[in-house]
Amino acid sequence: MKKIIIFTLLIIPIMIFLISGCCSNVPSDSVIQTAIAKTQKAEATNTPSFTPTQLFTWTSVIPTIPIITATFNPTATQQPEYFQGDAVYQNGYELTVTKVQDPFTPNFYFVQSGNNQRLILIEVIISNISGVPLKLSGLDTSSKVFDTEGYSYTSIFAAPYDISPFYVSLEPGEKIDQVLYFELPKTSILSKINIPINSSEQGGNISASLEPAPKGHIFIPAQLSNYSIPTSSDLGYSMTFLEYSDSAQPLNPGENKPGNKLIAVQISLENDSGVDSLDADSMNAYLVDKNGFVYSASHGISGELGSGSLGIGEKTKGWIMFSIPKESIPFAVKYLTQMFSDNYLYTEISQ
Repeated sequence: MKKIIIFTLLIIPIMIFLISGCCSNVPSDSVIQTAIAKTQKAEATNTPSFTPTQLFTWTSVIPTIPIITATFNPTATQQPEYFQGDAVYQNGYELTVTKVQDPFTPNFYFVQSGNNQRLILIEVIISNISGVPLKLSGLDTSSKVFDTEGYSYTSIFAAPYDISPFYVSLEPGEKIDQVLYFELPKTSILSKINIPINSSEQGGNISASLEPAPKGHIFIPAQLSNYSIPTSSDLGYSMTFLEYSDSAQPLNPGENKPGNKLIAVQISLENDSGVDSLDADSMNAYLVDKNGFVYSASHGISGELGSGSLGIGEKTKGWIMFSIPKESIPFAVKYLTQMFSDNYLYTEISQ
């Protein structure tokens, strides 16, 4: 029994020794706990935390895209700067300067005032685009030009062919090509021209610049308008187209303006029931071409419409001659029933 106990006591230490030797690489519990603690601390230190501050910093690196906004330019609604040749529109009417001859060599109808004066020619187109009937009378004695110092000069009569209509009212779609003459000092510099406007709803002037356009200037064009014969007022009068001639023979060979053609239209006039007498006179007649340009009549053709007053039931007929540009196409005759009235008769021309 003693031997067994001694053997057992000897074996147990040996087994403990062998086990310790075989497992000498296994860490103790304390070592393992220490390692776990260090690992958790490292993970807590290195793991990023997305706080609101860090998120703002991250989004702030996105590039800013510029926002383009329209800037209001007050000059866009202001009147444009006009120069010679621009069409100026005002309250339904339009004025365009088409020619300036400075100086103009006068003919025998004009006598200059002195050596310090000069004569100039200005050609304009006056149009009724959409306004009330535009009354034009005495353009050659009431139009004005202004110089750069503000001085004004009134138009004068200076040529035999370019006589303004004595009295005419332009309906919408109608226009007139007018030549005007002015006398002013040789040293004066032209600035603008004023044309008188008189209508039932508007008075005053329409102005256009006479200053030469700078290089590269884009001209303001005239407005397009479609002309059609207005409806005549039923005042008890009638006008009828009878015959057309595209080669009128004037009694005075020098009647025609250079570059123009002479045409003639035969019409009949009748006072059917008009209370007021109907004036019969060739100078009451105007020709309107297909572009709406209005031309006054010229005297001096065989069989010309005679002058007189037509009472109720009376009628007359005769020829009326017109000097118009060669490219112009006659369209209608416009006739004033009484001088200084606003009543017109229209008849279309058949060619």
